[in-house]
Amino acid sequence: MTINIVHLYYDILNLYGESGNIKIIKNYLENLGINVNIKFITLGDTINLDDIDLLYIGSGTLNNQDLVLNHLKKYKDNIKNFIENNKYVISTGNSIDLFSKNKLGIFDYESEITPFRIVDEVAYKCNLTDKLVIGFQNRGSIIKNSTNPLFEVIKGTGSYPNSKTEGY
Repeated sequence: MTINIVHLYYDILNLYGESGNIKIIKNYLENLGINVNIKFITLGDTINLDDIDLLYIGSGTLNNQDLVLNHLKKYKDNIKNFIENNKYVISTGNSIDLFSKNKLGIFDYESEITPFRIVDEVAYKCNLTDKLVIGFQNRGSIIKNSTNPLFEVIKGTGSYPNSKTEGY
């Protein structure tokens, strides 16, 4: 078995070392005996999602997000079809904003830049695993009106202050 991964904007949406996440995913899958191919795509490259199983995109500065958004607009329908065909997207940090109703319009939530930063240790429950998902967040945006949150907040902050859910 082979899993094909696209790491979008590996060079400019790598604010917190997201390239390390790709290395961990690759290592984990290879330890399970799965072959992994990773294609690195950035600004100016063509995004072809044929034969791709997983799309990964990390966090970046607001300026870099704007550059990425302009590049992604021409691939919106391809990305939407990718998701509707039961393929997977891992979006870390503020890259989730790119998929919001008020940016690419792929998902139903709204994203908003905040005048404050949310810096917190977090623990979430998720129906994908019986273990807690533990992490750290340092962000300057929130997502609201999500009809399909992925996590239940056990400790820390969710999609926005006082939210009991996070993710999409």
